[in-house]
Amino acid sequence: MEETCKYYNTCPILTGKIHLEENKLDEYKARFCKGEKNAWNKCIRFQVREIVGRCPLDIMPDASMSPEEVIEKYDL
Repeated sequence: MEETCKYYNTCPILTGKIHLEENKLDEYKARFCKGEKNAWNKCIRFQVREIVGRCPLDIMPDASMSPEEVIEKYDL
């Protein structure tokens, strides 16, 4: 059953605050925003936001940093 991330309507990637090429946006939507139950748990943005309530704009869903590294680097 397809589900959608609870941040889908407020995510800066999906609301246009972060500009991406259409094919990259579609890839992120398919891999992280919609799909199998809890697919978004693999999204670094989701994980950081769950921990501290926000995520820096320049962090992508497939960032190479762990959520803890993002939090430390950005002093969140």
